[in-house]
Amino acid sequence: MIEFKNVRLTLTAEDDLERLRDFLYYQTKSYEVLRKFDDEIENALKEIEDFPELYPQAFEESTMRKKIVWRYIIFYVEVQDYISITHIFHQSEDWLNKLKEELS
Repeated sequence: MIEFKNVRLTLTAEDDLERLRDFLYYQTKSYEVLRKFDDEIENALKEIEDFPELYPQAFEESTMRKKIVWRYIIFYVEVQDYISITHIFHQSEDWLNKLKEELS
């Protein structure tokens, strides 16, 4: 993963990314698919870094935003001088309940 000046992954987001990569490789047994996944995630993070306000709020009256890439949802918040990537989920996961539990 390339270094970003203003984007930081939380430990949870790093764990999410590792879990998703493991599952993707388990399903496909393809390093080419993993490379494509990594490229798409890196491109998405670069777009978030460049245009953080371009993407919609995750919930009404929330500072959390989301970007969808492939079938993955990247959640993030702007924190003073950087962007914090909080979670990365596959769309088929029960991400809504997981986030609601966290925000409660």
